[in-house]
Amino acid sequence: MTLKEKYIELIRKSPITETSYFRLNNLDLAQLVQSERGLEVRNEHGTQYTLEHLELNEILMFCFDLNIEPRMDYLIMTDDNQWVGTGKFVTQSEIDTHIEDILSDYDGDRPEIIVFTAEEMNSFNV
Repeated sequence: MTLKEKYIELIRKSPITETSYFRLNNLDLAQLVQSERGLEVRNEHGTQYTLEHLELNEILMFCFDLNIEPRMDYLIMTDDNQWVGTGKFVTQSEIDTHIEDILSDYDGDRPEIIVFTAEEMNSFNV
């Protein structure tokens, strides 16, 4: 599933009837509306189409309007390069909780923790 598809899924799970208008990349003003076909985009000309027709940055504008927290992938390491945690498509509060859990495992000298985040990390096998 692509990042765009993941955010569309979050939008569809949101209880909304319509959103604010935003200027899309094609310069049309558009908003999300509930129709008989489900949640759709309606532009200033009255044309309605699916969310899949939007680009990722346009999807993210609607997520912001709906107060959907940004998601990211992350990697947690100690200062001596030991991987101690990782996750995909999570909120900052979920990362913070994971860091707290990791730090609670240390009784005495806690290592310095380094957290790497990205909108989407690419991974591959070699």
